[in-house]
Amino acid sequence: MGDRKNKYRSVNLTRFYMKIVGLWIPRNKFEEKLLNVALLYAVAAILFAIAVESVDLYYVRSDFDGITYNLCATMLLLKIMIKFSSFMYYRNIVYNIIDYAERNFWEVDYDEYGTKVLKECDRKGVMLIYTFTLIVQLGALNYIYTPLVENRGKNETDRMLPFKLWVDLPVTTSPYYEIIYTIQSLSTIHSGICTFCFDNFVCCFNIHVAAQLKIVGHKFEVVVDEYLESLNDNIKCFKDGRSVRSLFANCVRDHLKLVKYVEKMEQAFTWILLGQLLLSSISICIGGFRFATSNTIRIKFFFFPHCFGNILQIYLYTWACNDIAHESNGLSTCVYNIKWYLLPHDETGKMIKHGIVMVLCRVRRPLVLTAGKFAPVTLETFKSIVSTAVSYFTMMQQMSESTG
Repeated sequence: MGDRKNKYRSVNLTRFYMKIVGLWIPRNKFEEKLLNVALLYAVAAILFAIAVESVDLYYVRSDFDGITYNLCATMLLLKIMIKFSSFMYYRNIVYNIIDYAERNFWEVDYDEYGTKVLKECDRKGVMLIYTFTLIVQLGALNYIYTPLVENRGKNETDRMLPFKLWVDLPVTTSPYYEIIYTIQSLSTIHSGICTFCFDNFVCCFNIHVAAQLKIVGHKFEVVVDEYLESLNDNIKCFKDGRSVRSLFANCVRDHLKLVKYVEKMEQAFTWILLGQLLLSSISICIGGFRFATSNTIRIKFFFFPHCFGNILQIYLYTWACNDIAHESNGLSTCVYNIKWYLLPHDETGKMIKHGIVMVLCRVRRPLVLTAGKFAPVTLETFKSIVSTAVSYFTMMQQMSESTG
């Protein structure tokens, strides 16, 4: 059973990164203690970063360049806090989501079709995780690498840190500079991990649920097709209808379980999605504006990940959420394509036809995840966000040109 649970690389990577921040179901008391330590370290690193950025934002409030530089990091920290707060508030629900997936998604033996679907799902999950990790860590390394470039040829008293400290201490002289630089770098890297680990979790579970919806739709078709074949071949064990009624009822129950499962995901993820979409939109505007209006390659290189990285991040979020809506709609097609018109007019045929009608009524309203319970998150959401962000970016650029 352990081998089945660990055979999906996307799940293994998601589990690994979530354990780094201390948010996964512990297997024993010792692991529980380690996860608590990891959680405390993650919270301490984020709080330290927030304190540094808050003080810096206060002192640069009258400097436009300083504000835009600060807000790129502040938006990231706010997104982390929203994700952390939501996961901690709905911790029991999140653990139920994980436990159900491990028992019913990843520890199950599938037929050839289900294995193929899960293999494709795992491939998409790995691609999402690698993409999220690359985007966020490039942004984090950007902050760490910039001082190393800027400090070349400068005096010791003019050296800069990844994040400016407004304290009356000799932070630019050795060994204080090296110590503070190391602390800020470690905090930056851990903040990056805290960012993409939640992104990986949400998107990985989304695409695995979409895969389960696809498998359930296939089961509906297979059950009726095998029953019709048994009638033609005069197979007694199927002809009496008891077996097919049981199999069809199991398919209906599996679908209802997935409906309830998505409702739990909606409760746990809705505010994460809202915060991600809103704050990423702001980051796109700020990063895009600075990238377009800056005259130096260094500044363009710094703001590039904040603009285009957030665009890609929103796209991957909406794509993963759209996968659930797409497969939910596809389920209605699978059920409707069942050869119900060939079913006999006996007790079994009537039961299956009634079940098909009930399922079709339920899937008329597709399963979707929403942002703050306001709007469904689909690829249409991505188009709307990018369109709005570009409009605000254009307005900021026009205002800058008129004042310049």
